[in-house]
Amino acid sequence: MSLEESPNLHEVVILKNVKVHIVGHRRLFSWDRAAAYGSPVAGYANRKNEIWLFGRILNGRIVLNQAVLGHEFNHLLNFENPKIADPDKLDDLGA
Repeated sequence: MSLEESPNLHEVVILKNVKVHIVGHRRLFSWDRAAAYGSPVAGYANRKNEIWLFGRILNGRIVLNQAVLGHEFNHLLNFENPKIADPDKLDDLGA
């Protein structure tokens, strides 16, 4: 995606008490659609300032998919401030 610069943009969004649930299997998701066998959902955010996503352990460290984390974090920003685009609707904006 290539967009023109917005040199005067300065928007502040404060998120309080963000909770990130990192799970190793979809059965641990709290949303039935995401927890269902064969679901394509790799992560989700809700209006309780929670992000749920898969993690894997590599050499004793938890590794997250950065694209999924960023996408879901973008949802939290959008929930708090509708000026922030919904990441599921970027095509509607021509992005």
